[in-house]
Amino acid sequence: MAGSSIIKNIMGKDNDFVAMPHTLCPCCRKKEEFIVIDTRLRDISKIHNQAVGMSEKPCSDCQAIIDKGYVRLVVIDEQRSGKNEGPADAYYTGMIADVKKEAWDRIFVGALPPKIGVGFIPLEVADLLHLDTSSYDRETGKKRT
Repeated sequence: MAGSSIIKNIMGKDNDFVAMPHTLCPCCRKKEEFIVIDTRLRDISKIHNQAVGMSEKPCSDCQAIIDKGYVRLVVIDEQRSGKNEGPADAYYTGMIADVKKEAWDRIFVGALPPKIGVGFIPLEVADLLHLDTSSYDRETGKKRT
């Protein structure tokens, strides 16, 4: 009988020990939800529907592009990014360029492609690569509409 009351609690109103937070894809920032159940039945409702960090790997959509032989270059604004390197502190511009791994070797001579297939480049490098950055307003840090 105790098991059925726990199931009722999960499905009913008294489910503070169940939450559905999400991580973000390090490339496109798509949400990836998952279920958390606190085995000690403590209240974890504060993390429900909240981002709890960056995923360690790309989402299935980004991974499908990477599996086709591309490296996804995420354009970031270094002026607005945090001090730590990596996706959690990067200020995303919303621009992503897909580069074939063969082209990577010619563009970034001597640099190995990122292990997970996602690299971050500042706006200045995107300009040098002749990527169209006109959709990003550098003054406001927002996408132009």
